[in-house]
Amino acid sequence: MLRSLVGSEMCIRDSSKKEDPSPPPPEESWLEKYLGRSSIIAGENTNRWRACAPLFVVSSCVGSVYSWSIFNAPLTRELGVIGSASGDWALNEVLVIFPICAVAMGAAAFTLGPWMDRVGPRMSSMAATTAWCTGLAVSAVGVTTHQLPLIYGGYGILGGLGWGFGYVLPIKPLLSWFPDKKGLATGLGVSAFASGGMIGSYLNDYLIKQYWVAPDLVGRLGEVDVLMEMGTRYVQYGSEMKEVLVAGVAEAAVYPGIMEGGVYLTGTGCNGVGPAFATLACLYAPAMLAAAALVRVPWEGYAPAGWKPPADDQTQAAGGASVDATQALRTPQFWLLWATMFGNCIAGITIIASAKTLLTDVMSPALPTIVTGSFATSFVAAVSIANLSGRLGFGAAADHLGQKRVVAMLGLSAPLCAGIPSVCTMAGTNPGTVLPLWLFCGSTLGVVACFGGFFAVMPSYLGKVFGPQHAGAIMGRHLTAYSAAAVAGPGLLMGLRDVSVRDGFDTLAQQVDPVVFEQKFGVPLEQLPMLIEAKSITIAQMMEISAAGTFDPTITLYNTTLYSMSAVIASAVVCNQFVHPVSREAIQALNSTNK
Repeated sequence: MLRSLVGSEMCIRDSSKKEDPSPPPPEESWLEKYLGRSSIIAGENTNRWRACAPLFVVSSCVGSVYSWSIFNAPLTRELGVIGSASGDWALNEVLVIFPICAVAMGAAAFTLGPWMDRVGPRMSSMAATTAWCTGLAVSAVGVTTHQLPLIYGGYGILGGLGWGFGYVLPIKPLLSWFPDKKGLATGLGVSAFASGGMIGSYLNDYLIKQYWVAPDLVGRLGEVDVLMEMGTRYVQYGSEMKEVLVAGVAEAAVYPGIMEGGVYLTGTGCNGVGPAFATLACLYAPAMLAAAALVRVPWEGYAPAGWKPPADDQTQAAGGASVDATQALRTPQFWLLWATMFGNCIAGITIIASAKTLLTDVMSPALPTIVTGSFATSFVAAVSIANLSGRLGFGAAADHLGQKRVVAMLGLSAPLCAGIPSVCTMAGTNPGTVLPLWLFCGSTLGVVACFGGFFAVMPSYLGKVFGPQHAGAIMGRHLTAYSAAAVAGPGLLMGLRDVSVRDGFDTLAQQVDPVVFEQKFGVPLEQLPMLIEAKSITIAQMMEISAAGTFDPTITLYNTTLYSMSAVIASAVVCNQFVHPVSREAIQALNSTNK
């Protein structure tokens, strides 16, 4: 009997062992413990505005990418400093850096969006900091060593990865903290990103000026023997022939300590960009790391005081259900919104990428005393302010008017874009008149405001169409449309600009006096193509020897580009009209396919 009792007890114990719960999950890695989502859950008395502030810091640091156009012109004078030397990079080689950065951003957001959703905003902030600041440091080395591929890899690829992390980073936390104000919340998030461009424009320009050093002066033109070979000027310097640049009226007016007619050695001095990149990396890294340490997400079951989830209606994906990022790719809504994003982005991102170059080209010939370097820097800052204002204003409007209506309103950028060429022509035919300048600034800033407004509305729009749970990851995949626009827009601009520049040279060549041309440039007019190829002549220099009243072709360099972009924006408006929330039946079909 005792044996049977013992056997029974053993059976009981054995059965109890079988009923033991499954073994506990493996311990978190040190990365997940200190940087993962579980480590940053806020306390229940946390102020949601204070919890989101660190997200804004990271976004604004990375958002300085929108001030890129400050670097365009100086990078084309890396060796010449006061002008482009024969070995300097061409403008189209420099402008491509921004599209590379945008493509890397889109690729990062597309492929790593789900990972960012999983690990949370702190680890994503660390990734953004590492990629962004390393990219700036590599770019500094690339400028200093005159290695363009390093800048492509640094600012372009690494910077683009940091951009992707930093841009997508605040979307899901903000939607979680502000379910009652989704349009305003995401508008604030992307506005913080846009504010980085405003701050960065002045900071970049300040650092470039601080580190700028004049090239070595050989002497004045006429005092030294300058030889012309294949369109490039040389002087005998010691036992070697050295390339030189001759400063003209424009260079003497712009650069401190430079005199008209001065002969300057290329490869000496400093254009300031390399040290500026290095300084930016050192400034941004500690600010972003500190912000990453303070990031918090709401606790489970969080809801703002007095707020209740809205009842099911037709403005949201069926019953509040959510479509994940992979399923979204199989819906027509995804591709309609992709096309809508491409069209709404192409003009705005092109203006942002080339703001300083664009303004200087089309308005400086007509108003040289007003459109100075400082004015152009302020214009770049104003572009960022317009971007920020559009995000705040249209983001808030979406909470009252609805996302689809607001996106339709953003189509107003199409007529604004189409009207800019007429404003440019007005400036060329009425030099000295200020009205065209203000019309140009107003139109371009209006286009950028619409661009910014689209990005404020898009996250909450995606939440309405696909459901809020995976809106951040789906937004990341839609950013490939932005990347495509960032490639197509500047690429179109540079291609058509090159054609217009050639046409402008041909037009002026038919009007200038060949004798005067040879006296100024040291070669017959027939060798103009050689000078163009060697970057030893500009349209501005041709205008100096043209008859009074000659129309400056620089003013119309971008007309065809702007008309083309206006048509693309109009097509985006049409695509938006066909967007509607994913239906219950469509979600069921997607789920059954997954099974």
